[in-house]
Amino acid sequence: MSATNFIQPRCQACGTGVDASDNFCAKCGSVIRENAHPLHERMSAIERLAFKIAAGTLLLILLSGWILLQLYHFGRGGALG
Repeated sequence: MSATNFIQPRCQACGTGVDASDNFCAKCGSVIRENAHPLHERMSAIERLAFKIAAGTLLLILLSGWILLQLYHFGRGGALG
């Protein structure tokens, strides 16, 4: 058996499981992509997660830089002054 037998296709709009031969989602009525492959859906999820991690890291760096700038500017004689 191949790995695709264990992965149920899902609607992109609502996430409801659909049959591979369906053209429309039974729950929300949206059009199912014709060439939707479970591997592509999984890669999209990985890309979204990588984007969230990168955005969070960037925000953390910006916040740390802002705090260090405030310590330098207002902390004369303090930790960095």
